Amino acid sequence: MAQFAEQLLIVYALSRQLSWTHLRGLIYIDDPLKREFYLEMCRSEGWSTRTLQGRLDSMLFERTALSRKPDDLLATELAALREQGELSPNPAGGEAENEK
Repeated sequence: MAQFAEQLLIVYALSRQLSWTHLRGLIYIDDPLKREFYLEMCRSEGWSTRTLQGRLDSMLFERTALSRKPDDLLATELAALREQGELSPNPAGGEAENEK
């Protein structure tokens, strides 16, 4: 029940920025940080649902250096993305995902 309430809050908060199809695909992601990563990328980069599905299928989150950071640092990075609209640069040379 708690997970449903959390998902409902996500849907409500982002319903004006993302389509129902975006949200439907994202609510089934169990890892909250992974889900937030994709939510923020969709919102900030303007990904279509097709682009989102392609990124999910290619395991973008798992392939990025961002996912190898500690969870608290990852949460901070996502908060920065939410506030500033950009991720901090990755000194290790992560891949650039500019395709929309």
